Amino acid sequence: MISTRTKWILGGISTVVLGALGSGLWSGVFAPLGSFAFRGLLSIVTLGLAAAKDSVYRRAALGFAERASELLLAALAGGVIAIPICMLLFAMIFPRRARTLSRSLLKHVHEVGPSKDYGRSEILQPFTLCADRDLR
Repeated sequence: MISTRTKWILGGISTVVLGALGSGLWSGVFAPLGSFAFRGLLSIVTLGLAAAKDSVYRRAALGFAERASELLLAALAGGVIAIPICMLLFAMIFPRRARTLSRSLLKHVHEVGPSKDYGRSEILQPFTLCADRDLR
C-alpha cells in the first residue's frame, strides 16, 4: 500500500513530466502540422490565387479597426467626458441658477427619497460643490 504522501509526490512529478512531454509534442509535431494544414486549406479555398491570400492576411492585420466600432468608441468617450465638463461649465457660468437648481433637486430628493441606500446629500454633492462656490 502506497502512502498518501508518496501518492502526492508521484502525482506532482508525473504532472511535470506529462506537461514537458505535451509541450515538446506540441512544438515538434502539432504546431508545424497545424500550420501546414492551414496553408493547404487556404490554398484550396482561394484556388491558389496570391491576391486572394494577400487580402485575407491584409484584413486579418487590420484587427478591430472597423469604422463603426471607432465611431461608437468616440461617441461614448465623448459623452463620458463632455457631460461632466458641461455640468461644471454651467455651474461656473450660472452659479446662481445652478444653486437654485441644486436646492430644488435636493428638496425633491428629500421628499421622494433615494432609490438606494445612499446618503441624500451624496447624490448631488459634486454639483452642489460647484454651485456653492463664490465665482466672482
